Order: sequence, then C-alpha cells, then structure tokens
Amino acid sequence: MKILIWISRIFVGGLFIFSGLIKANDSVGFSYKLQEYFEVFASKAQFKLDMHSSWLPDWLLELFVWKFHLLHDIALPLAMFIVVFEIVLGVCTITGTKMKWVATSMLVMIVFFTFLTFVSWQFKIVTGCGCFGDAIKLTPFESFIKDLILLVFILVLFFYRKSIFSLFDIGGDRMTFGISLLCSTLFVIYTYKHLPFIDFRAYAVGNDLKKEMIRVDPIYENWYVMKNVKTGEEKKFKDYPMDADTWKYSSLDQVVIKPGIEPKITDFVIYDEEGTDVLQTVLNDSGYTFFLVMHDLSELGEFEKEGKVAIGFTPDSDTKDDFIQINEFAKLAEKEGMKFSGLTASGVDLIGSFRHQMQAAYPFYGSDGVVLKTIIRSNPGLILLKNGVVLGQWHINDFPDFEDLMEKLNINYAKEL
Repeated sequence: MKILIWISRIFVGGLFIFSGLIKANDSVGFSYKLQEYFEVFASKAQFKLDMHSSWLPDWLLELFVWKFHLLHDIALPLAMFIVVFEIVLGVCTITGTKMKWVATSMLVMIVFFTFLTFVSWQFKIVTGCGCFGDAIKLTPFESFIKDLILLVFILVLFFYRKSIFSLFDIGGDRMTFGISLLCSTLFVIYTYKHLPFIDFRAYAVGNDLKKEMIRVDPIYENWYVMKNVKTGEEKKFKDYPMDADTWKYSSLDQVVIKPGIEPKITDFVIYDEEGTDVLQTVLNDSGYTFFLVMHDLSELGEFEKEGKVAIGFTPDSDTKDDFIQINEFAKLAEKEGMKFSGLTASGVDLIGSFRHQMQAAYPFYGSDGVVLKTIIRSNPGLILLKNGVVLGQWHINDFPDFEDLMEKLNINYAKEL
C-alpha cells in the first residue's frame, strides 16, 4: 500500500504542478476558457428560464444565471487563484505537507472539474477544457477520462491521508507552503503583466501565419478487397486482379499511410472600412507591418453614447499615457516607410470616437474578438509582421522604444527624421 500511496503522491502532485504551471504561464488565456464555460451555462439556464422548460423552480434558475454572470465577471482573478491553488496543492502532495487539508481540497476540486468535463462532453458545451492551456489540447471526452483517472489516485490519497506524514517538521511545512504560494503567485502576476514565457499559440513569435493556415490532406493507400468465388476467402490486393473468374470485387479498403494536418488558424480575418478581407494582402506584404491589437476598446475607457451609438470617449489614465507613446511610435514607423494600424473587434462608431479622442491618425481594421484575444494577451498589444511571419509581440507594459527596435531589426534608422 505504501508503494501505491507514493505512486499516487508523485503522479497527482506532479500533474497538479505541471497543469498549474502551464495555466499560470497564460492565466489570461485560462480566464477566457472559464468565461466560455460560464457564458454557455448562463445562456442555457436563461433559455430554460424563458421557456419554463426546466423541472427546477424559476427562482433557482435565476440564481444560477446570476451566479454564472458573476463568475464570468471575476474570471481573471478566479483563474489566477485556481492555478496558484493547484501548484501549491501539487507541491504539498509530494512533500506530504498538511495532507488532511490537501487531500480534501484536491478531492473537492477534482469532483467539480470531473462534473464540468462530463457535462461539457455529454452536451458538447465547449470544444476544449483548457486543462493544459494551449500546450496540450484535449477533447472534452479526453478531459473527462483524464479527470476520472486522476480521481482514482486522489481517492487513494484521501482515504489514506491520515497515514501520510510530511518529509519536514512543522517549520519545514510552513516554509514549503509559503514558498510555493509566494513563487506561484509572483509567477502568475508577472505573466499577467507581461506576456507568457512560453507561447504555445499559432501566433507565437517566429511562426509563419500562412503556413499555420495550410491544410494538409492525408495520404491514403488503396487496397482492393476481393472474394474468391470458389472458396469464399477474402484477400486484399494492391493492384486489381485480372483473374475475373477467380476473384470478385468486394470492397475498397483505404489505409492512411500519412495522416493529414488540420490548420491551426482557421478564422483569422482582417477587413477594412468597406468590409473587404485584406488578410492575404497583409500576409504577403514584404515590408514591416505593425498592428496595435485592441480586442475591446471599451476596456480602455468609457464611451459616451446617444442610444446605442458612441459619440465620445473618455480614456482612463493609463490609456491616455500609453497612447502618447503609441502615437509617437506610429509616426516614426510611418516615416520609415513601415505600416502601422489598429486592429480591433469594436464597432465602427466606437472606433471613430476612440480615434478622434486619442488622436490616432493611423488606419483601423476590424477582426474577430476571440481571434484577437488569441493573438496577444494584452489589450492593447503590439505585433510585428513581415511576409506573414510574426517577428515580435509586445505587451503594453513592455511597449518597445522605436530606436532600440530598429537596432534589433538591423535597420538603418535616421534618428533626426
């Protein structure tokens, strides 16, 4: 039994640490996945409420809708808490620190996520669980099976939690808990204020977006399944047998000798003011192209509206300061013959009010909000393209100095321009 307990401790603890670190590397992306769950659950509960088609009372459905909307609004801090909690539990499991509390917490956590992945699989709520971020993408069914296996090992730890003793004394336990909590918290905060240390997305620096959009069809090898008219025996032939008196066609068996590759990017569009998709023009441009990605302009300040139409914009203090630097960068880029544009999912009226207030003279293009959130985990954030290759990404907190960037790109930049 001791061997099983140790196997469970190493397996569960290691998996919790690995899963937590992957999501801590991109806590913003994990919060988007949580929002996706909460949006779907809220909409389904609201539909049941509107149609009075549930056996649950209306007041309970209203409570569910309210709770899911609340969880949606606090998805980011909730995501940060979950990943920190996950890492701390993993470390404590391996060291045996406070196992009564740790084993109980893990059991509650895994039961919740097993239920979540089961519902997601059965009712096709979301296409991916986000368990390992963008590093390892699992289907809802694979996530459910993973959680079931994990549940078995966690049950072992739960039932034998009183017999698991720490590797350290009381002081060591406190140090283990404190250090793991402090380090994981600082890591999450850093990656939130900057960009992920390791980017597993299709838009990562160095990736050719044109290649990421290519679909490679699988290669098949055809085998003819023939039936012997005398003996009834079935046999496969690579070439069609010419002996028609002996062999009769039964079926065609296609064997995959090289699997196909699905494109990693399928829904990226860039459209101009007239609604024309200019993505291919952008990707085939041999010059340097900067895009200031802002998936939601309303997060950068407050819009004044008449009805549903924006007529004015008041930026928050950070946005006002940021765009002093951004606009100066845009001017210098344009003087160097480089393209600089805004890229957002916000409406035309919002763009007009925003550009006027922020004195953003450069053009703005539209795109899908979900895609823009995937491209860069910053609002706003800067990306640099050339021939469809991502040459750079910068969080707004790390916005580059133009002169320094020209030196890194080995471009002869005349500062006196």
